[in-house]
Amino acid sequence: MFIDSYFLIGEDISRSLSPEIYNFLFKKYNLNNCYSGFSFSINVFDEVISALIKIKNLQGFNVTYPFKKEIVKYTEPSEDVKIIGGANTVIKIKNRFFSFNTDGDGFVNFIKRNKILSKNFIIAGTGITAKSIAYSLYKNFNIKPVFITRNKYKANKDEFLKKYSNDLIEYNDIKRYRGYFFVNSTPVNVIDNKLKTNFDCDKIFDVNYNINNLAFYNGVILLIEQALINFKIFTGIDVFDDYYCIDKYLTEVIKNGNAN
Repeated sequence: MFIDSYFLIGEDISRSLSPEIYNFLFKKYNLNNCYSGFSFSINVFDEVISALIKIKNLQGFNVTYPFKKEIVKYTEPSEDVKIIGGANTVIKIKNRFFSFNTDGDGFVNFIKRNKILSKNFIIAGTGITAKSIAYSLYKNFNIKPVFITRNKYKANKDEFLKKYSNDLIEYNDIKRYRGYFFVNSTPVNVIDNKLKTNFDCDKIFDVNYNINNLAFYNGVILLIEQALINFKIFTGIDVFDDYYCIDKYLTEVIKNGNAN
């Protein structure tokens, strides 16, 4: 029987929970699809993607670090992708590839689902995930966050940051922004980066989903929220209300030691 294939591509996705989420949903909705991970080096990106998009039963794939910018040239990007500069989701329609970025909209769904009332946000990092979150905050709530960067000189030249940030600061200025909702979009989690003790914040959201970091909003939340959006892009099925059953399922997966 013919099986539609979906992938996650990245440089190191060995610990990713994405296959667990999508295969759980494929089974729940009786879809004859499979989802798997594919790791490779940025040094062979073009060769691998050129081969990947020729796979006959490939219907779509997700993209993670460090390929979100590089994948765009192989696709017809959505308006959001054009503005943000990178994609995390690609779908094939009649042998054409279309790209989207759903991280920011996933973050907005988290805000709505949890009735977060904060209007002031500060984001550590200026990469594609940070920009996706910032753009979705702006288009949904007309909110411009403060960005924290290690290279303010370079960040000041970034046209996106000029338009969609309320301020650009360095880490030693963070204490000026007390009571903000803090989003860590850097690859280093909040605990290892010692960010939690550096300033007084309202709430913390860490996009990393190291399972030892469950003292605040964890990246597992964003992973689920953007996956729910991606699943609808892939299949046309609205699974917004499946959040809690997926969360429960992943809790068991993590508890049983099947993911890190």
